[in-house]
Amino acid sequence: MNSNKIVIIVLILVAVTFAVLVAWGSLRNDQPAGGNRNATKNFTKQEGFSAWRKWFDEALGSFQPKAKLPCGQNGSPLNKCDNLQQKSPFLALPDDAQPFRTATFKLVSGSGNVCYRVNENAPSCADAKDPDEDAKPNFEAQSFDLPNPDTGDPRRGTIVVLKKGGKITVICKIIPCRVDLE
Repeated sequence: MNSNKIVIIVLILVAVTFAVLVAWGSLRNDQPAGGNRNATKNFTKQEGFSAWRKWFDEALGSFQPKAKLPCGQNGSPLNKCDNLQQKSPFLALPDDAQPFRTATFKLVSGSGNVCYRVNENAPSCADAKDPDEDAKPNFEAQSFDLPNPDTGDPRRGTIVVLKKGGKITVICKIIPCRVDLE
C-alpha cells in the first residue's frame, strides 16, 4: 500500500468517528431544559462539566477583554487590584471599543458580596442575586456572594462589565475580609 492510500483511509476513519460522535452527542438528553435556572446550576456543578469548563476558561480566558477599574494611584485604571472592599464603591470605566469586559474577583479572606449596576435605574443588587427562574438574564445588574458555592471555584466570581461602565460595590459580610480583582 502506498502512502496516499494510507492517508485516505486514516481521513475516512477520522470523518466516520467524528460523524458518530456528533450523532451520539445530538441524541443525548441529559442537558437541562432552557429557562430553568436550578437545573442549569445543578448541571454545571457536575464534576466532568466543571473540569471541562475550567480548562476551557483557562485556555481562552487570556483572550477575553478585562475590565479596568480605577484602583491605582490617583484613580488610574488597572487590571489587577487589591483590597477592593476598602475602595468600594468604585466606577467601572466606560469603553466604547469593548462592549463586554470581564472582571474576576477573588476572595482572599472572610465573606463578602460583589454587586455591579450600570446605573441607578438598573434593578437592585438583591433582585440581581435572586432573579425569577424564568426571567431572561439581565447584565445591567449582577450580584454574587463570595464564597460562591454555585461555581467550580467558590473563592472566585466574575461579572460582565458592559460598554457603558457602571458602579461596583464590594461589601464585607464577615470582617475582616479581603477581595481582590484578578
